Amino acid sequence: MPTTVTRFVSAVMPRPGQRGAISFDGSNAIRFLKDWVYECEQYRWDVKRQCEGIADYCTPEIKKNIRMMQGFRNSDWTDIKREFKTLYSKYEIPEYSGSALASLIKDGPGMDLDVYLF
Repeated sequence: MPTTVTRFVSAVMPRPGQRGAISFDGSNAIRFLKDWVYECEQYRWDVKRQCEGIADYCTPEIKKNIRMMQGFRNSDWTDIKREFKTLYSKYEIPEYSGSALASLIKDGPGMDLDVYLF
């Protein structure tokens, strides 16, 4: 009779500052929020833990700001996103801007072609 073996693989989100951990330094807030949500989903963090953990993955000054947010104190992800965007989206660097295109053109000739392969 065949035997069924079930294996569970568990991964732990990298600690703040560890290799592979994301961090927020004040720029590209929208990209950071998208990456944060993705990371939390990958490591199966619930919304409460997602709200509680976000400040630890930011610079010390930003960490203080996040901990003062109403959304952080209430563990309300919708409020955290709204407050976060209000505070930091002014420092956003558009992904598809003229300066990004100019940078790509300048750096393009020296880039490895593997960058363009999926």
